[in-house]
Amino acid sequence: MENKLLNRIIKYSTHLYGGWVLFIALLTLLPASVVNIIDWNFMSIDKLAHLFMFTVMAILGSIHFRYGRWPGRLTYPALTSLITAWLYGTLLEYTQALVPSRTFDYADLTANFAGAVLGIFLLKWLIAPNWH
Repeated sequence: MENKLLNRIIKYSTHLYGGWVLFIALLTLLPASVVNIIDWNFMSIDKLAHLFMFTVMAILGSIHFRYGRWPGRLTYPALTSLITAWLYGTLLEYTQALVPSRTFDYADLTANFAGAVLGIFLLKWLIAPNWH
């Protein structure tokens, strides 16, 4: 690969992916009073934030599952990343119901999944078109 940035992302893919997953958990599981969450409507900055977080997660996950430092690299890293992001987003939404002043939100769940799908599309068609 010619791109130095992409080479560094690949080199540190395990750390980047793990850190990003923890970052999402931190943002989504803190009580609303801590992060000053405003009651947003469906098409809001909140949904765009969910979309962005899971777009990045899917891209980093795909790179991690393809090049990461673990045995048995997967044959279908993008599909694995998509499924992982979907399950993780679902788990976080259900877990939010246990956090004071946070609730389960189908719109957030939809934005999470849409972000993961967008991440896979961006990876396959813009970032790494020769991905297989």
